[in-house]
Amino acid sequence: MSTIFVNIPNEEKKNGISLVCQRLGIEMRVIGNEYLNVCLGDIIIALSGENRTGKAIKINNNPIESTAKAPALYNIPELMIFHGFDSSALDGFLNMYKMTGLPKIPLKAVVTPYNIKWTLYELIEHLKEESGR
Repeated sequence: MSTIFVNIPNEEKKNGISLVCQRLGIEMRVIGNEYLNVCLGDIIIALSGENRTGKAIKINNNPIESTAKAPALYNIPELMIFHGFDSSALDGFLNMYKMTGLPKIPLKAVVTPYNIKWTLYELIEHLKEESGR
């Protein structure tokens, strides 16, 4: 199933994303600072896999490859992470979100075989660098 992981402090935006997800049959999961130093693969398993406890577990019991750790008091910026989307499903979601008229969410990522081992913090910093933020 396609899942969007979000950190959206603005309730209006979060509700807009939730509505679009409901219409398209997409699962939405909220992520917070407790996941900053957890790799994306573990977040996916913990929040959208068979393990519904919300606790991060290791993929195939392998250690996380990334050593990037968030500094103390770091807060996750507004963010959307797409998992399990093909290009047409991603386009469909983005187009429908655009039709809501809500402001853009600047930091967006698609989970790839390359970034799935990154910590959430590492992904955020990479997205900020790419976007010049």
